[in-house]
Amino acid sequence: MDHTATMLESGGPHVPEVAHLVLVTAARIVTQAGPDAEAMVLFGDRVLATGSAEQMSRLAPDAPRDDYGDATVVPGFNDAHQHLTMMAAQTSGLDLSAPQLDSPDALAAAITRHAASLPADGWMVASRYDHVRSSAGQRLTRAELDAAVPDHPAIVVHIGAHWGVANSLALAAAGLDDSSVAPPGGELGRDADGRLDGFVSEQPLFDFVYPSLAAGEPIVPPTPVDELVPAILASAEKMLAAGITSVCDAMVGPRELQLLQGARDRGLPLRVNALLTFPHLPALTEVGLRDGFGDEWLRIGGIKAFVDGAVAGRSCAVAEPFEGTDDTGLLTVTAEQLQDLVGRATAAGTRLAVHANGERAIEMVLDALERVAATGVLMLRHRIEHCSIVTPSIVERMKRLDLIAVPFGSYAYFHGDKLLQWYGADRLERMFAHRSLRDAGITVAGSSDYPCGPWEPLLGLQSCVTRRSATGRDVGPSQRLSVREALELYTVGSAASSGEDGVKGRLAPGFLADFTVLDGDLMTVDPDRIGAVRVRATWVGGVRRWAA
Repeated sequence: MDHTATMLESGGPHVPEVAHLVLVTAARIVTQAGPDAEAMVLFGDRVLATGSAEQMSRLAPDAPRDDYGDATVVPGFNDAHQHLTMMAAQTSGLDLSAPQLDSPDALAAAITRHAASLPADGWMVASRYDHVRSSAGQRLTRAELDAAVPDHPAIVVHIGAHWGVANSLALAAAGLDDSSVAPPGGELGRDADGRLDGFVSEQPLFDFVYPSLAAGEPIVPPTPVDELVPAILASAEKMLAAGITSVCDAMVGPRELQLLQGARDRGLPLRVNALLTFPHLPALTEVGLRDGFGDEWLRIGGIKAFVDGAVAGRSCAVAEPFEGTDDTGLLTVTAEQLQDLVGRATAAGTRLAVHANGERAIEMVLDALERVAATGVLMLRHRIEHCSIVTPSIVERMKRLDLIAVPFGSYAYFHGDKLLQWYGADRLERMFAHRSLRDAGITVAGSSDYPCGPWEPLLGLQSCVTRRSATGRDVGPSQRLSVREALELYTVGSAASSGEDGVKGRLAPGFLADFTVLDGDLMTVDPDRIGAVRVRATWVGGVRRWAA
């Protein structure tokens, strides 16, 4: 009995109990494993063969047929860095991403309305706040938040997810006052008189809202895990509707892993690769686990670490100051702390995925990895998350270390206008450098970082192909990719980033039957319309999980 048949006998909520053949046909099937095809035969949860419609019909003459006519079939989109569990947690709070929240007054009114709906002891938690759009480029202050929410502790999290603003009641709940000192790797904002202004960045924010990174229990009481499982499943449906078949949840602790397991037990319809945050490396190694543990539906992908702030929060550790300032961003760890983590992860045989945006941060990561490599220890294929601003030297060093880059796919489109303002046009030619990294032979994965950017992979493809912002401005046009190259990011590249390139990312014999059906011909559509291409159907494991 072959491996596929053996797998199918295991049953379970996700795998057909009896192996069956299905014939899928379309005008174009992009296999990523050779020439485009017209048809493919599925056997259970795997691809059996691809080829011409005539060849596949002869191979499986009696198989049920799904004919998608003039559609394009591509390997299922794989988002190599997003935050599925964070999405679920945020559903109980206020989402500030609505376009109409485009002024300080509209922002304050929305926050006040939401606070009025809360129980007396409830927290007002809001996310996806964009200060450029909603606050005329100025950060919300503690005083403004006190005025909008006088009777509840309140925390507003920026869309970059690395800083937020707390009101007076929230600061008091955290034990913070004007005499408080920011913890290492964090920042507490102050006004001209030296009083806390409510700004909390990195660790102080993490302590409020991110259980996987908080130093102890998070200050904001988290929603019980069992209450969040439906939100995970609803988010998964949203992913399927965008053609996504796999995601990497890039900020997972024990609580989030429990949530993902609960969703899996209730039929989670897409595959999840989980990056455990760095405080949990000792627990992982203590029980003898490392990346790769799990199955094709839920798998531990490695350890997530942080070195600097956010590109979209204008807090990453850059080599030259942000435009019009003397600010060069924030490093959140010391070189010694990072070196210790790299050494421990390498000794444990666990892949690292290190958040590093600015040149100074990326160079710190490379320094640490090169020191370990010089000892002769067998190096894993570590990842640099975001890898936002590079230099020729950085690219060369990454290639030498065989690293995987996981840059933002859609940020040129979604955040492009503010990035031009903060970083300048010249620096954007080195930002999200998909072309430079790819041409150097570095494996590059496609990612959204949702909810910090839009989750739709097709919008990511459009952004990578056009390098134009939502208002049509060029954002580093030298880094443009072809449609096929951009598609590789979200398929082959993302599969490699989780060590699953032997089973995902291509439509080839023995690979998982995960694929996305798109209207029309993706290869000839107007590049500025790629994001508007309609998803017709999404298949995961040989089963149609979503259809328009």
